[in-house]
Amino acid sequence: MPAVALVDAPGRGAWSGACTTPDGSRHRRGSGTFVDVLEREWHVLATSGDWATAVRQWGWRHPAVLAGCRTPDDVLDTIRADPDPVLLALLELAGSGDVTAGRVVVQSMLPKLIVMARRDPDHETADYVSWLWVVIRRYPTRRRRRRVAANLALDTLKQATRSRVRHEIPYHSESLAQLEHAPFASVSDEPGSDALTASRVIDGARRLGLVDDATARVLALVYDTGLPGREAAEMLDMSVATVRWRCSRAVRTLAAHSHELLDAA
Repeated sequence: MPAVALVDAPGRGAWSGACTTPDGSRHRRGSGTFVDVLEREWHVLATSGDWATAVRQWGWRHPAVLAGCRTPDDVLDTIRADPDPVLLALLELAGSGDVTAGRVVVQSMLPKLIVMARRDPDHETADYVSWLWVVIRRYPTRRRRRRVAANLALDTLKQATRSRVRHEIPYHSESLAQLEHAPFASVSDEPGSDALTASRVIDGARRLGLVDDATARVLALVYDTGLPGREAAEMLDMSVATVRWRCSRAVRTLAAHSHELLDAA
């Protein structure tokens, strides 16, 4: 079920352009488009034979709450009728590695995430969906068994608050060696230095296929040119959230391939 990756790893154009939602309201750039992607994805998944099989298996494992369900939409209806036991069952499944169960939880929480994103000047719906996935995988089903939907929303909001406090986009020019997760001890931004510069590391990553062209442009503006995140986002016609996500993902990738990068650059 490759479509699940759309919510597990935001991107692939989900942030491009503005959109008017069915209720007539207009989201910030990209949030409406991302929601449209999720809704289209859900329509495909909800009519999938594989998902129907998964729902029947859930009914066998949790007969008290899911035995009567035949499709993912049936599960959503059951959540609306009696949320706590159904969400707990799905969270237990998701905690054991069932991505399909987690996707149903995401769909059930999507209206709340949209509202939260509308109130947040710094983040978009895609960010909140990503943070909800983290919350779903870590939810303590044995300890927090009441007001589960409210707990999920609150924990997701805490993730947004922590992200805002951390200031994940650097606001000054700094080499990749200064980043917490990038152990490039020999990287230097000193003019005329024989050591690697951020620019050379980024070029090497692009040649090795570790980052795509769009991500390389983001890294070059933020780490080599030293533009603040918002300015880089405006120059690239991206949201600040997209710039932050690309930087975070790319730095982890570069750190994992540091030896190849040092050889390539």
